[in-house]
Amino acid sequence: MRIHTTVLLVLAIALGGCQTLSDRNNVLSRSGEAIKTQAQKLADLAANMTGDPQAEARHAEVEALFDQAYIDPLTRYLNNHTDDPDYRDYLPVVRAERDSRCRAIAYRYNSQPATRDSLQRLEAGYAFSCPEVVNEFAKRVPASAASDEHTAAAGSPAAGSPAARSPGASNTGNTAQTGSSAQAQECYLLFAIRNYQQAESICRTAATAGDAKARHHLAAISNSNGNQTEALRWARLAADQGQANGQLLLAELLKPQAPEEAFGWLQKAAAQQLPEAHYQLAQAYQQGQGTAADPGRAESQLRQAAAAGYLPAMLALGIDKNGTAAGRYWLEQAAERGSAEAQYRLGLDYLRGTGGPEDPQTAYVWLSLSLVNGEQRGKRYLEQLSGQLDSTQLAAARNQIQRRLNSR
Repeated sequence: MRIHTTVLLVLAIALGGCQTLSDRNNVLSRSGEAIKTQAQKLADLAANMTGDPQAEARHAEVEALFDQAYIDPLTRYLNNHTDDPDYRDYLPVVRAERDSRCRAIAYRYNSQPATRDSLQRLEAGYAFSCPEVVNEFAKRVPASAASDEHTAAAGSPAAGSPAARSPGASNTGNTAQTGSSAQAQECYLLFAIRNYQQAESICRTAATAGDAKARHHLAAISNSNGNQTEALRWARLAADQGQANGQLLLAELLKPQAPEEAFGWLQKAAAQQLPEAHYQLAQAYQQGQGTAADPGRAESQLRQAAAAGYLPAMLALGIDKNGTAAGRYWLEQAAERGSAEAQYRLGLDYLRGTGGPEDPQTAYVWLSLSLVNGEQRGKRYLEQLSGQLDSTQLAAARNQIQRRLNSR
């Protein structure tokens, strides 16, 4: 099993933020020691595996976690497996990695102004996994900050601010500007519920005022209406402001005519940890679109998207790794999230024992669920299994199916 220490070291550098050189060196020193320790622990666990496919799948799961830059998947792993004895050896390793990443975030924000805006960004990105970091930063925010910023937002925009620029002006800042205006908030809501007809005019007002998120939403609405010129215009404005979804949409719009430029925007969106951007980068590397084909980088990007919970990437990895413990693991992840294709393929995997031990009862469960979700190819295998399983096994399988359907 390979341990991707390079990815973790790059993460430590990237998250170091704007500390002094000595502080950054301390961060890197501690991060490097943690990486070595955790890598050694993983290597020790791998060495102790005795060919058990389930143990190999658990190890592959942790490798995938360590191979991506997000923090929340680590926390979800800990929450999901806290009481499972099969995972007890991995929990301390994953917890140490999660805590190390939270410390890197703390170092990064320690160098930033203690403002309400900074606190909101920290809460939005890290409250789930790093609540102690958020609480400590909140103590630094003056009580008057919220009211001061609210007053400033209610007044006229300052000259040169994003809200004061014309819609054709270029915003070259790296941070996407999002507004707290009533129009912007209503734009976000209407777009989220797909009420594009009402959203268009409201988003246009906020987009014209310089709101990057509204600009992306207006670009997406224009694209859905078939207005490519408007879509391209607003997507580029949002992308230039550093809005990740705007960068992704711009890449999609540019891909047919300018694949190299599209690839560059995909890289920018992926650098902001947008799972779909990682997935599209994987496709670009796989197919050689806008860049030289590179299967190794394609898999790396695919694993990052999958580890972040992006279902198409999970399914792609499950298919690509078919017949292995890792393939079964990723099919299970996609199947649990409702992919009929993954449920069908996972059922066959358990039926044939290609990615681990055969389990006809579990095969029956997944093939049945795939059928419920519209995948017809499993019918003949279900007929075969109905004659193979005894009445007790069939009853247990049907109970599992019912529980899964009830938990939707």
